[in-house]
Amino acid sequence: MFNKRPQGRGIVFVGHHVPENIIKHTISAGDSVTLRIGEESVLVRDVVLAGPDRFKGTVYGFEPSFSHKYNELELEQEVVFQESHVFGCS
Repeated sequence: MFNKRPQGRGIVFVGHHVPENIIKHTISAGDSVTLRIGEESVLVRDVVLAGPDRFKGTVYGFEPSFSHKYNELELEQEVVFQESHVFGCS
């Protein structure tokens, strides 16, 4: 269902960096991520590990449509995805 990142392209991590801390490079519990279906971004919050290379979280938005539903997904729906489906993380 979700697009996979192109080969060799990493996840874009955004957020406030504290100089003493290591720069974030992994998905952590509680993060928000951006997945894609075609040209639509699927915004997912409250991410948790669901198994080896599997995560789950709750859909909280779609861009650029800003609709309540997109394809078979809707706001507040729980989704399961792999790390390779993640384009952005905050």
